[in-house]
Amino acid sequence: GTSLTLDQMHSYEIYKILGCTKEEEIDRVFEFFESPHFKRIKPVPGSQEGIVRLRKDHQLIVITAREQEIAKPTAAWISRYFSDAFSDLYFTGYASNNSEKKKKADICISAGVELMIEDSLENISGCAEQGTRGLLLDYPWNRKSGLSSQIQRVYSWPEIVEKIG
Repeated sequence: GTSLTLDQMHSYEIYKILGCTKEEEIDRVFEFFESPHFKRIKPVPGSQEGIVRLRKDHQLIVITAREQEIAKPTAAWISRYFSDAFSDLYFTGYASNNSEKKKKADICISAGVELMIEDSLENISGCAEQGTRGLLLDYPWNRKSGLSSQIQRVYSWPEIVEKIG
C-alpha cells in the first residue's frame, strides 16, 4: 500500500503526488475503499460537535466526491458518526471510470445550497461562481492565493460554527 502524510498532500489530484496515471489513481482509491483502513477513517476533529450545533438552525446535506459504487459504506460511515444530522447525500463520482461525474456547483444549485463547507479549492470556486458562498477548510492542497470574495478560508470546525452562527 501507499502511505502519505497530510503535508505531502499538496494537490487534490492524488495521481500527481503518486506519480501515476489518473486511471491508476482510481484503481488505488477503490483498493483503499475495500481496505480495513477505509473503515477506520475518523471525522475531522471538531466536525461532530460542529454539525450537532449547526443542525439546530440549519438544514445540512452532504455532497461528496465519492462514487455511487460506495454509497452504502459511505452512508453507514456518516450514520455512525453523524447519526441523522444530514437530510440528503449526493455523490459526484469524481474518482470513477464508471460513474457519471457531476459538479458540486451544479448540485449546490439544484439542492438550493446557500453555503458550502469544502476542502477543494476547485469545487468551492465553482460553487462561488454560481453564487454559493463558501468556507474553505484549510489544507495543504488548497493553499493558493486569490480567493473569491464569496469564499473565506477557515482553520477549524469551531471557527466554521462561529462564522455560520
